[in-house]
Amino acid sequence: MIASTKNFLQKSVDLLLRQQTNILSAAFIIMATSGLSLFLGLIRSRILTSIFGPTNIAGVYLASSRLPDFLFQLIIAGTLSSAFIPIFSSYLVKKKEEEGYEFASTLLALGLGIFFILAIVLIVFAEFFCHLITPDLLMLILFLWLI
Repeated sequence: MIASTKNFLQKSVDLLLRQQTNILSAAFIIMATSGLSLFLGLIRSRILTSIFGPTNIAGVYLASSRLPDFLFQLIIAGTLSSAFIPIFSSYLVKKKEEEGYEFASTLLALGLGIFFILAIVLIVFAEFFCHLITPDLLMLILFLWLI
Protein backbone atom coordinates (compact mmCIF):
# COMPACT_ATOMS: atom_id res chain seq x y z
CA MET A 1 0.00 0.00 0.00
CA ILE A 2 2.72 2.46 0.97
CA ALA A 3 4.85 1.54 -2.06
CA SER A 4 1.93 2.04 -4.46
CA THR A 5 1.08 5.40 -2.86
CA LYS A 6 4.72 6.48 -3.10
CA ASN A 7 4.83 5.37 -6.75
CA PHE A 8 1.61 7.29 -7.51
CA LEU A 9 2.93 10.45 -5.85
CA GLN A 10 6.25 10.17 -7.72
CA LYS A 11 4.45 9.82 -11.06
CA SER A 12 2.21 12.79 -10.20
CA VAL A 13 5.19 14.98 -9.36
CA ASP A 14 6.97 13.91 -12.55
CA LEU A 15 3.87 14.78 -14.59
CA LEU A 16 3.63 18.23 -13.01
CA LEU A 17 7.32 19.05 -13.41
CA ARG A 18 7.95 17.93 -16.98
CA GLN A 19 7.31 20.20 -19.93
CA GLN A 20 3.83 19.67 -21.36
CA THR A 21 4.05 18.81 -25.04
CA ASN A 22 0.40 18.83 -26.07
CA ILE A 23 -2.76 20.71 -25.24
CA LEU A 24 -4.46 17.72 -23.63
CA SER A 25 -1.79 17.20 -20.99
CA ALA A 26 -1.62 20.93 -20.25
CA ALA A 27 -5.41 21.12 -19.92
CA PHE A 28 -5.36 18.09 -17.62
CA ILE A 29 -2.78 19.77 -15.38
CA ILE A 30 -4.92 22.93 -15.17
CA MET A 31 -8.02 20.84 -14.44
CA ALA A 32 -6.26 18.79 -11.76
CA THR A 33 -4.81 21.82 -10.00
CA SER A 34 -8.19 23.61 -10.12
CA GLY A 35 -9.83 20.53 -8.60
CA LEU A 36 -7.16 20.38 -5.92
CA SER A 37 -7.73 24.08 -5.21
CA LEU A 38 -11.47 23.47 -4.74
CA PHE A 39 -10.80 20.49 -2.46
CA LEU A 40 -8.35 22.50 -0.33
CA GLY A 41 -10.90 25.33 -0.17
CA LEU A 42 -13.45 22.88 1.19
CA ILE A 43 -10.99 21.74 3.85
CA ARG A 44 -10.22 25.38 4.69
CA SER A 45 -13.92 26.10 5.15
CA ARG A 46 -14.41 23.01 7.32
CA ILE A 47 -11.47 23.95 9.56
CA LEU A 48 -12.69 27.54 9.79
CA THR A 49 -16.16 26.38 10.75
CA SER A 50 -14.82 23.93 13.32
CA ILE A 51 -12.66 26.61 14.96
CA PHE A 52 -15.01 29.60 14.90
CA GLY A 53 -18.41 27.97 14.46
CA PRO A 54 -21.26 30.09 13.10
CA THR A 55 -19.84 33.38 14.39
CA ASN A 56 -19.55 36.83 12.90
CA ILE A 57 -15.80 36.45 12.41
CA ALA A 58 -16.28 33.39 10.21
CA GLY A 59 -19.04 35.20 8.30
CA VAL A 60 -16.81 38.19 7.64
CA TYR A 61 -14.02 35.95 6.39
CA LEU A 62 -16.28 33.92 4.11
CA ALA A 63 -17.94 37.04 2.71
CA SER A 64 -14.62 38.76 2.10
CA SER A 65 -13.27 35.76 0.20
CA ARG A 66 -16.19 35.64 -2.27
CA LEU A 67 -14.82 38.17 -4.76
CA PRO A 68 -11.23 36.83 -4.87
CA ASP A 69 -12.51 33.27 -5.27
CA PHE A 70 -14.86 34.36 -8.05
CA LEU A 71 -12.07 36.20 -9.88
CA PHE A 72 -9.75 33.20 -9.54
CA GLN A 73 -12.34 30.83 -10.99
CA LEU A 74 -13.21 33.24 -13.79
CA ILE A 75 -9.69 34.23 -14.80
CA ILE A 76 -7.39 31.37 -13.92
CA ALA A 77 -9.64 28.35 -14.25
CA GLY A 78 -11.71 29.73 -17.12
CA THR A 79 -9.75 32.10 -19.29
CA LEU A 80 -6.31 30.61 -18.85
CA SER A 81 -7.36 27.07 -19.63
CA SER A 82 -9.72 27.88 -22.50
CA ALA A 83 -7.95 30.75 -24.26
CA PHE A 84 -4.32 31.25 -23.29
CA ILE A 85 -3.06 27.66 -23.29
CA PRO A 86 -4.30 26.77 -26.81
CA ILE A 87 -2.88 29.96 -28.34
CA PHE A 88 0.45 29.68 -26.53
CA SER A 89 0.71 25.98 -27.38
CA SER A 90 0.07 26.69 -31.05
CA TYR A 91 3.03 29.10 -31.07
CA LEU A 92 5.25 26.43 -29.52
CA VAL A 93 4.07 23.69 -31.89
CA LYS A 94 4.75 25.93 -34.90
CA LYS A 95 8.30 26.51 -33.56
CA LYS A 96 7.58 30.20 -33.04
CA GLU A 97 8.77 30.25 -29.44
CA GLU A 98 9.93 33.87 -29.54
CA GLU A 99 6.49 35.05 -30.72
CA GLY A 100 4.82 32.83 -28.13
CA TYR A 101 6.86 34.31 -25.30
CA GLU A 102 6.19 37.81 -26.62
CA PHE A 103 2.45 37.01 -26.64
CA ALA A 104 2.65 35.69 -23.07
CA SER A 105 4.63 38.72 -21.92
CA THR A 106 2.19 41.14 -23.54
CA LEU A 107 -0.78 39.32 -22.05
CA LEU A 108 0.83 39.34 -18.60
CA ALA A 109 1.58 43.06 -18.78
CA LEU A 110 -1.95 43.79 -19.98
CA GLY A 111 -3.41 41.62 -17.21
CA LEU A 112 -1.35 43.39 -14.54
CA GLY A 113 -2.47 46.77 -15.85
CA ILE A 114 -6.12 45.74 -15.85
CA PHE A 115 -5.85 44.29 -12.34
CA PHE A 116 -4.17 47.46 -11.09
CA ILE A 117 -7.03 49.57 -12.44
CA LEU A 118 -9.58 47.09 -11.08
CA ALA A 119 -7.93 47.22 -7.65
CA ILE A 120 -8.12 51.02 -7.58
CA VAL A 121 -11.81 50.90 -8.56
CA LEU A 122 -12.53 48.28 -5.90
CA ILE A 123 -10.73 50.32 -3.24
CA VAL A 124 -12.55 53.54 -4.13
CA PHE A 125 -15.98 51.90 -4.37
CA ALA A 126 -15.47 49.26 -1.66
CA GLU A 127 -18.63 50.18 0.22
CA PHE A 128 -20.77 49.80 -2.91
CA PHE A 129 -19.26 46.42 -3.75
CA CYS A 130 -19.64 45.31 -0.14
CA HIS A 131 -23.37 46.06 -0.34
CA LEU A 132 -23.56 44.34 -3.70
CA ILE A 133 -21.83 41.12 -2.61
CA THR A 134 -23.20 40.84 0.93
CA PRO A 135 -25.90 43.39 1.69
CA ASP A 136 -25.98 42.95 5.49
CA LEU A 137 -22.25 42.55 5.98
CA LEU A 138 -21.24 46.23 6.06
CA MET A 139 -23.01 46.83 9.35
CA LEU A 140 -21.40 43.71 10.79
CA ILE A 141 -17.93 44.85 9.71
CA LEU A 142 -18.45 48.33 11.16
CA PHE A 143 -19.74 46.79 14.40
CA LEU A 144 -16.72 44.52 14.70
CA TRP A 145 -14.35 47.34 13.81
CA LEU A 146 -15.76 49.57 16.55
CA ILE A 147 -15.41 46.88 19.21
